[in-house]
Amino acid sequence: MNRSLFILPAIALLLFTGCEAEVVEECAVKATIRVINNTVCTPDIELDGDVIADGLLYGDSVDVEVNASNYDVKAEMAFISLCEDQSWNFDVECGELKILTVQ
Repeated sequence: MNRSLFILPAIALLLFTGCEAEVVEECAVKATIRVINNTVCTPDIELDGDVIADGLLYGDSVDVEVNASNYDVKAEMAFISLCEDQSWNFDVECGELKILTVQ
């Protein structure tokens, strides 16, 4: 009986702390994510849900410096568009240059 009094709280503690938040590694030299638009469309570029470029024109690019982690980038086109939305999910390391091309 005494053991079960100690085991049950230990199990509950393990279950409670089992879900960890995403770990972001602070970088002395930040990683750079560059998105280049090679379409005639003008997408909005989002990084983890935050708009970093609104209506990126053909041939233009946007750079953002980030810490080492996992990121979601989306190129969302206008509601009525000949171009299709694009998305990427990737990891970057400190000092890395990640180039994404909207095509």
